[in-house]
Amino acid sequence: MNKKQTLIIGGSTSISGPILEKFINNDHEVASTYYTNKPEKKSVNWIELDCNSDLSISKFNSKCKKITPFTNLIFLTGILPGKMIQEYSFEEINKIININFNSVAKIIGSLENHFISNSQILLISSISGQRGSFDPIYAASKAAMIGLGKSLSQVLSPRTRTNIIAPGLIEQSSMFNEMRPERKKYHELNNPLKKLLNKDALAEIIYELTTEKWSHLNGAIIPVNGGAYV
Repeated sequence: MNKKQTLIIGGSTSISGPILEKFINNDHEVASTYYTNKPEKKSVNWIELDCNSDLSISKFNSKCKKITPFTNLIFLTGILPGKMIQEYSFEEINKIININFNSVAKIIGSLENHFISNSQILLISSISGQRGSFDPIYAASKAAMIGLGKSLSQVLSPRTRTNIIAPGLIEQSSMFNEMRPERKKYHELNNPLKKLLNKDALAEIIYELTTEKWSHLNGAIIPVNGGAYV
């Protein structure tokens, strides 16, 4: 039996490790991206990608078309500067939108015919894309991802389904690690479950959603945030 081919955009991000392992350990051929330093994990087909560069995206798309058609395409990339709108320069706004949204649209637009039947795109958005954030540019980029995903679920089906995961703060992510201790505690105490989602649990959720039992899920926003909406 041929292995399923899973492409993970953002394989060197802070949340990617358990996700890569989950697919590798369940007999998937995994291709993934890195930005500057190529990771050492040899069980992954690593492809260089700068999501803020049209040239890099074009080269990446060309390389992907030479790989076996995909069963799953998962987007993990995203940056959060943590600024108020008046603190942003034009250049910074463009960078956030490019990395968090434009690159996603450009990659999917180029690779839309490179999926097998009954395939899936999974977009990792954020609770900020649903309720807003102190960083409005980041929130807007993640809200745009939700709109893109819901639209793709209509136009790429039935061959390819599209779903969106909208997590809250993820424990041990780069965003979490850069927070002051009191902010970490604030997020934990203000979550109705009094705990945060961890990377291993997120990996389990992402993998589970690619299994056959979820094959009728399409156009869904899956809010894995413990009920922290307000």
